[in-house]
Amino acid sequence: MSLLLLAEMFFFFKVMQVGNGDVSGVIFKSVLIVALFFFAYRGMNWIRWIVIVLLSLLALACLLAGYANSDWSFVIITICYGICAAQAYRMKPAVTSLTSEEAVAAEKNEPLPPGTFIAQGIEYTYPTLLRRFAAVALDAWLGWFLMIITMVILDDHESRSTIMITLAATLLLGYDPLLTTYSATLGQRLMKIRVRAYHDPSQRIPLWRAYARIVVKFFLGTISFFTIHSNVEHRAIHDFAGESVVINV
Repeated sequence: MSLLLLAEMFFFFKVMQVGNGDVSGVIFKSVLIVALFFFAYRGMNWIRWIVIVLLSLLALACLLAGYANSDWSFVIITICYGICAAQAYRMKPAVTSLTSEEAVAAEKNEPLPPGTFIAQGIEYTYPTLLRRFAAVALDAWLGWFLMIITMVILDDHESRSTIMITLAATLLLGYDPLLTTYSATLGQRLMKIRVRAYHDPSQRIPLWRAYARIVVKFFLGTISFFTIHSNVEHRAIHDFAGESVVINV
């Protein structure tokens, strides 16, 4: 998934550089491919073959575009798409193994309550889609509030545009990833949810995974959130990208 996102980012920048600047078309393509890759990973074999064909065609198109424009930086994108196609070909459906506590409960015909799981001997629960949306909305409102307040304070200051762009970039690139890794965002705290490592929910995710997570969430938006009910762990596509899971605290 990370390599696919890298290829999409390269493709986006090349279209902006030598293409017609059709940003909406590039974003739609990226969202479509990432979504298909996600469902292929969840075990939908027919979608897996669609992904293989699409990635192979994209690799060929990028190779031809590089030759036509004498721009061999397209080769990097070609290689990324080719590797992703090979990974999709070798892909096996994700299998969630039971912990010892879950196995005992299963043997006793005592299934865990919906939205509950046990890891490292500790019981966790998953937040609802509404709570996750509310956390994101609160963080977005906080960002807009800071932007508006800054605009009002600066008024006609000569460096207003530069400061606003710097603030927006800081909020976009630093707020969610840094706080998710080292603490929690305001929305996460108010909604009493936390982002944790998938294989050990007692641990936080590293910073680079937090960035992979936020990039996917930024590009897919609400589409990613609506995929939480496609798996028992209630993980959205951006949770898979960051190898994370969201839990209640």
